[in-house]
Amino acid sequence: PGDIQVVSESFQAIEYISNLIIQKGDAVIVEEPICPEIFRVFLAIGANIIPVKTDENGLVCEHLESLITRYHPKLIYTNPDFQNPTGTVMSLERRIKLLDLSYQYGIPIIE
Repeated sequence: PGDIQVVSESFQAIEYISNLIIQKGDAVIVEEPICPEIFRVFLAIGANIIPVKTDENGLVCEHLESLITRYHPKLIYTNPDFQNPTGTVMSLERRIKLLDLSYQYGIPIIE
């Protein structure tokens, strides 16, 4: 029970988790476009926000690895199901590639 945190909505959860992981100046990789509220959460923490392109199949993983090696992000934020604001759904192939990169580089993902 001590490991459970009850929050009122998803933005509060994302803010809570981000405050635990991110310090001012840390890089965070986010999908572009990104929901303005999520952008404001990372901005308020002082994160260095690194956008990665999306298309009709979601986050473009081919661009992701070079961003990871260049910026060494503390986390990756993605919205793979009905992405806000585009409504796209990330393909299974890209989800697997994203997880592979997350494991390879030890980067947590916030979904």
